[in-house]
Amino acid sequence: MPGVGTDPLGLRGAGTFPPGRQERGTHMSAGSGSRPSGGRFVSPPADSVLPLVLPWRQVLGAGPGVRIALRSVRCWPEMVTFDVVIAALEGGDHSELFRHGVGRTDAGGVVLAVFYADGRSATTSRWREQPHGADLLLYPGGGDGGHRHSCQLVHLCPPPPPAPFTVTVEWPDRGIPRTATTLDGAEIRLAAEQAMPLWAPRDPG
Repeated sequence: MPGVGTDPLGLRGAGTFPPGRQERGTHMSAGSGSRPSGGRFVSPPADSVLPLVLPWRQVLGAGPGVRIALRSVRCWPEMVTFDVVIAALEGGDHSELFRHGVGRTDAGGVVLAVFYADGRSATTSRWREQPHGADLLLYPGGGDGGHRHSCQLVHLCPPPPPAPFTVTVEWPDRGIPRTATTLDGAEIRLAAEQAMPLWAPRDPG
């Protein structure tokens, strides 16, 4: 289950990660499990698998009149999808929430990062430039929103080890400092094992 506003790694106020280089793609090798295939960005296998959804609801970061929250975690066999919402208390120019949402390239936008217990880490800051062949990727998927909120899917590949891991968010331009939350990797792994295939396996013969 999520831990509230914890900072076990002393990450508040830490800098962003050094940029590398990343090539986009949509391929994932079957059974890769331990790392992304070729370090490429992949899409969830929504046409072939029903993920088990963990109903984890948690405010990840808070600032004056704005919140960043986790609505659920979709657990796929070889990746994880965070359902994140950015909400504003007052109505206004909702395009700001999209323009500075998770993974946007504008300076001063929302940054989400993940830290595994085995030392691997990834961030949405300059996500397109994550190193080719990286053993952990964190990147935005689809999204939508309304007058006072923006919803964003954020993909994590591969899933965490069966141990606690840390998720941080920050949005300094809106008064949200880097804030850390602990999630349970063991629960995610167990849920991923219960993802349901939509189709029967094909006979290799």
